Amino acid sequence: MPYLHQAFPPGTDRKRDVDSKVAALNRLRNRVAHHEPLIAENLSREAAKVSALGGLIDPELGEYLTATSAVPALLLERPL
Repeated sequence: MPYLHQAFPPGTDRKRDVDSKVAALNRLRNRVAHHEPLIAENLSREAAKVSALGGLIDPELGEYLTATSAVPALLLERPL
């Protein structure tokens, strides 16, 4: 725990920029794991949050997550 602050750029507000995003991602992950409906969720926004969180750790990681995500293609196939 004492070294966690070194994982993010200086000035990062852990509570706002990290902890809240991780909590939201965990809630979404739990909904998926329990096969709950996601029809009302903005999954494009949620995927962007994942990339943004990865980008806080390493900007190249955020770019990689965006470039390799299957979410945009899957959303195009999503029935309306």
